[in-house]
Amino acid sequence: MERTAEAVRSHRSAELGSVRIGASTTPGFYLLPDLLGQFHRRFPKVALHYTVENSLKIEQKIVRNELDLGFVGAHLSSEELDLKPLVEDEIVCYAGPSHRFAKARRIDPISLEEEMWVIREKGSATRRIFEDWLSSRKGSIRNAIELTCPEACKALVRAGIGLSFMSVHGLRSEFQAKRLVRVPVTGMSLKRPIFLARHSGKHNSPVMESFLAIVENALPKLTTPGG
Repeated sequence: MERTAEAVRSHRSAELGSVRIGASTTPGFYLLPDLLGQFHRRFPKVALHYTVENSLKIEQKIVRNELDLGFVGAHLSSEELDLKPLVEDEIVCYAGPSHRFAKARRIDPISLEEEMWVIREKGSATRRIFEDWLSSRKGSIRNAIELTCPEACKALVRAGIGLSFMSVHGLRSEFQAKRLVRVPVTGMSLKRPIFLARHSGKHNSPVMESFLAIVENALPKLTTPGG
């Protein structure tokens, strides 16, 4: 009944209305803010609601109809969702410039077990992908500080506390300024798509379509993670 009512309301002009957008931390911090700015400048009267949480929580909110659109870094499990790959992403290891791995040419995955890690919380798609890969190499994370914010992870690593891993999209400026360095790990190539997630039973309003048009138009600029 609620989704039917939304379909009726969707005939309103895209100049008005509201849209509820959620994103996991990689797209939420590093890909969507500029696009949200473009959308707001073009449609200043639209009420924009924005949530950034881990992929699992974004999935749950879409299923409960608390979000209209989601952008996530994991292939979500709910059969109620439609997923569309948008942008390629890559998860990389990084360290501060004073770390002993900072100038290494290649690191064996087993050597990572001895290190202190700064990692994301459970429910993070980035964490799950990295831990699954490390486990496939017979490794594991033994010592870790767990945080919910990727920017906080970067701050601790810059301060000389351990290693971390995240999307290369979120490390461009730090790599260029040499405030952080990429750690080359043997056999590590963790590429994944960033997905657009929608409820399969939800009608796209004109406001939603207008935002998605901005996203689609921006894709050529976003498709190269290191660019």
